[in-house]
Amino acid sequence: MITEMFVRLLAMLLDTPNARLWQSVKAWSGIFSCQAFFMVFLSLLSVSMTGCGSDEPALNSPQQVYDTYCFACHDTGAVGAPKLTDVEQWQARLKQGEPSLLANTLKGVRAMPRRGTCLACSDEELRATVAWMLLEVEQRAQHKPK
Repeated sequence: MITEMFVRLLAMLLDTPNARLWQSVKAWSGIFSCQAFFMVFLSLLSVSMTGCGSDEPALNSPQQVYDTYCFACHDTGAVGAPKLTDVEQWQARLKQGEPSLLANTLKGVRAMPRRGTCLACSDEELRATVAWMLLEVEQRAQHKPK
């Protein structure tokens, strides 16, 4: 009874048909205990309510986006990505300008997938992240010994 109420509430929150969601829950019931299901439900509820009371979606800061989606390649140089700390690798990219780099981020370029793996990021979040990365590189270039 309680599980069915959770399913109905979850279906409303996720805008999913009750029957389809209920089938999933039945399938999960052999895997998850009632307590585990309740914890998953609360997690989904908290995610669905993020930003409630605000007309604008919550934006991640550029550094949060970088630290979550970009660092794996741009901190290590994986798959040929320019390291954020390597000013020389960024020189040609700085000359391309922010609009070109943003277009590469949105569409993907070479080994970098479209949207830099952050499919949930808005264009504005990605634009701000590209601008933040360029600023980081420019600041490093200014402080680099000659």
